[in-house]
Amino acid sequence: MGHYILAPIENGDWDEVVELRFRAFSKELFCQLTRGPNTSQNRAQCRAQYVDQRQSQPDIIWLKAVDADDPSKKILGFARYKIMTTYMPPAPVTFDPSAFDWLEDEDREIAVSLLHDVVDRKTRFIREAHIDCRGRGIGSRLLQWGAELADHMMLPLWLESSTMAHGLYLRHGFFDKIHCRLVMGKWDIEYFIMKRNPRAMHIDTEAFNGRSKPNGN
Repeated sequence: MGHYILAPIENGDWDEVVELRFRAFSKELFCQLTRGPNTSQNRAQCRAQYVDQRQSQPDIIWLKAVDADDPSKKILGFARYKIMTTYMPPAPVTFDPSAFDWLEDEDREIAVSLLHDVVDRKTRFIREAHIDCRGRGIGSRLLQWGAELADHMMLPLWLESSTMAHGLYLRHGFFDKIHCRLVMGKWDIEYFIMKRNPRAMHIDTEAFNGRSKPNGN
């Protein structure tokens, strides 16, 4: 097992993060429809979205995983945790079909319908303070970090999963809240909305029992 380091994503990491994002799920239909093929134009669009999120949403933590023994510190995985300590109904979201310019007209409408389906279902089911998780690559280590953070904050973790990553999330304590399958045109897409409840923390009081009392008590 390798020795990995988790660290914040820096401004110079975005090109590598975006390339990893496209490469990790290149065969996943959901990503093919909503992100398109791995082209310079689609990578630039994804990079701009990530940079905008970093600048405009301070409640998001971006993490990367790198091999400690690799001198180049190549990024092997990344995760995005959006922390919502109080529940706020999300603002309405609209998607512009013209933004999916790698698709034909009918498929653009399908992509918009799929994303609206995901947002609508999450809006109906997630009505609590929580941490929203997304990521690619070295999933176990990045998920463990987020799970420990959620346990300390006593908040549930929510995410949407492709079929490829579903087993990984199950092994880390997530369970299905919604299992969806949408068949539209030539697209047959499955996805899951999953939740992990925070685990109870056990506090060892033995360290306190042996402490001497302050003078005068």
